[in-house]
Amino acid sequence: MLSERGIGQVSGEVFFSSTLGSILGSLLSGFVLIPYVGISMSMYAMGVLVVLVGVAGRYNKTSFKRLDILFYLVVIGALSIPLLDVKESEVLAGGGKVLFSKDGLYEKVMVVDTVLSGQPARLLRQDRSFSSGIQLPTGDLLFPYTLYYKLYNFFHDPATLTHALVLGAGTGTVAKEINKEYRGIVVDVVDIEPILFNLAHEYFMVPEVDSIREYVADGRQFLRINEQQYELIFGDMYSSLYSLPFQVMTKEYCELLYSRLTDGGVYVGNYISSLDTLPPSLLGSIVATFSEVFDSVYIFAMESPELSGPQNIVLVATKGTKVPKLTKTALANTNDRTIRSFLKYFVELEDIFPTLSQYDVFTDDLAPVEFHSMELLRKATL
Repeated sequence: MLSERGIGQVSGEVFFSSTLGSILGSLLSGFVLIPYVGISMSMYAMGVLVVLVGVAGRYNKTSFKRLDILFYLVVIGALSIPLLDVKESEVLAGGGKVLFSKDGLYEKVMVVDTVLSGQPARLLRQDRSFSSGIQLPTGDLLFPYTLYYKLYNFFHDPATLTHALVLGAGTGTVAKEINKEYRGIVVDVVDIEPILFNLAHEYFMVPEVDSIREYVADGRQFLRINEQQYELIFGDMYSSLYSLPFQVMTKEYCELLYSRLTDGGVYVGNYISSLDTLPPSLLGSIVATFSEVFDSVYIFAMESPELSGPQNIVLVATKGTKVPKLTKTALANTNDRTIRSFLKYFVELEDIFPTLSQYDVFTDDLAPVEFHSMELLRKATL
């Protein structure tokens, strides 16, 4: 039998080994395996390693049998099949050929060719949601909300736009279109997922030009440390109702946005919510939060102002009191055909939110975004 000292020593070594393994496992997973190897391959490799450790534990010259060897070889072989580097030709349910699939730093990223409404399209999928895409073979913008940067032309002469910021790169096509439409400007693009920039150039026809500057960074952190002011900021950092980053929905974040806009500056943001007005209302809180900071706030319902369920909502906020007001009459009378087409999606805030005081204002200290989004989903299933 082990002495008390021997038992203590063995116990200490076991605890030390397990603690060291946990620390190394966490660091290697976050900084090496997931970004450079991928989740699936890492899991299978760990499975093979566990089997090998089991084999080593059973091995001795007297008791290790040929049947044991055969069994472990079969198990290792089965686990090793997914490790083979096979080119993906995966087809999604309902059609769609996968051109690219890889675990990014924060999410699984896929590029898929498919057909939408009879039109060939290429989509970017981040985890379970299709976030953006282009029409094929033209490369034109696919989703209607991505065109709403054009509202800058309603508020100002297009020639006044010199610097634009896109928060959330996606396919990179919004930055590409802004850069193409407003000649001679600089467009800064920020995203926390590094892999998206390479995909934008390789699959989504985004040119590598000096006038489009790419930054791998957290959007809020970028706003905090970057002192450049912009006439236009386009925000698209919300891929689904299940992953709403609260830190870019608070009053303090709105104040950062406001400080980085020039006088008369325009913010255009894509959100996922509903027009439900019964508190707690996610959209009501978003509008209330922006209204605490910005001088004017407007919304567009991307499917229909009559739809009560979840849909894309474009929120437009302006800085300054001298900016023209966005109304149904003004939209109907504009000379820009594209902007005029936005009229049928325009929602008068006074009609659905006669008072905003009943809705929570999100702050860094208290932002129950998940609660509001779950309430939205619960109401949608009733």
